[in-house]
Amino acid sequence: DADLIIKAKKVSLKDLNNDFLLRGETDGEVKLYYDGNKKFETTSAGVTITGNLTVGTATLYSTGNLLLGDSDEIRFGAGEDLQIYHDGSNSHITNSTGYVLVNSSGGDLVLRSNNGVLLQPANGENGVSAIANGAVELYHDNTKKFETGVSGEYGSFTAKNGTNGWDGMAVGGSAIVF
Repeated sequence: DADLIIKAKKVSLKDLNNDFLLRGETDGEVKLYYDGNKKFETTSAGVTITGNLTVGTATLYSTGNLLLGDSDEIRFGAGEDLQIYHDGSNSHITNSTGYVLVNSSGGDLVLRSNNGVLLQPANGENGVSAIANGAVELYHDNTKKFETGVSGEYGSFTAKNGTNGWDGMAVGGSAIVF
């Protein structure tokens, strides 16, 4: 149990091929090398890494991409209120506080799917179903009330305007008067 202490203004370690392994300066940076290439450097602002950084099952690539394994989460907020992850089969965005606000100030907001887009007001409760190459269905309290089809619109609904009922409405271009 002995210590090796080297005191110098600059310290460098090289391998047998004369490639740097480590370089350090008094009150300055420390650089670590792999096969003669700088990979890690301390700076006055923090640390600079050249190449990929792997921590556990997560890898941050030098291109800026972050690779996480299945069910590894990215968490945001002091209380980790927002989580984003993929479980191997489905992708999840979970928010445990406040609203999830999606804003598009530069154009339309588009939700795209190969099969359909579903809006569920509660877990497992249907609200709106937009089926690819098919119908749009509207639900009230998980009961289908209106849908579009090849021949027009179909539905079981009551149209009301205040306490006195509805004066009239149009469905498929035909007026219905009450």
